[in-house]
Amino acid sequence: MDQDTSDFGNLGDYASPDVVEALRQFSDLANRWTLHPLDSKRWYRFIILSHYAHKKLSASDLCRWLEEVAKWPEDRAEQLRDEYEDGLELLAAYDQFRHGVAQ
Repeated sequence: MDQDTSDFGNLGDYASPDVVEALRQFSDLANRWTLHPLDSKRWYRFIILSHYAHKKLSASDLCRWLEEVAKWPEDRAEQLRDEYEDGLELLAAYDQFRHGVAQ
């Protein structure tokens, strides 16, 4: 299935190519009900790549893509959206701490 084509448009318009590829790998291979440890590793890789990307995928666009294009159940897509936001916030706080800007 070509996940770039839908009303949502090209995911590459919203995120860098490495982030898009990491998200696709996660989505295509994941157990959608109970994540396997390998699924979690792919998910964390996606979040880390998103954190360092110049072109960030918004949490709302992630949720929309998961539901509309990748056909994830709404509740799981929303849960992943929340985990994505939390992960990005944690990585940003870590970067600040590491650079001596701890609050």
